[in-house]
Amino acid sequence: MNQKRLNILQSWPYLLGLILGLYFIVLNVTGINFEYFPGDLGDGRFNIYILEHAHQYFSGNLDSFWNAPFMYPEKEIITFSDNLLGTAPIYSIFRVFGADIFTAF
Repeated sequence: MNQKRLNILQSWPYLLGLILGLYFIVLNVTGINFEYFPGDLGDGRFNIYILEHAHQYFSGNLDSFWNAPFMYPEKEIITFSDNLLGTAPIYSIFRVFGADIFTAF
């Protein structure tokens, strides 16, 4: 029991540094109520659109993955941004098992 208390007393500078670092660095970036947190609703909506587009392509409902119709007549629009190819199969598995768009997201 004394050894644990001694370890805590010896590690207080590290704990203090961790707490102060979180306060002064992380909270300066995000804000106390996350008011400066990067991103907005548009980011999430775009990701949902891309994931659903990928699911429709995997399901055979679309001919081309890279040609999404949201910026017609531009061709291969998904090549210009995040295509979420790493998470699209996971999203698609949830959609195959009956989850709606938002639950799968």
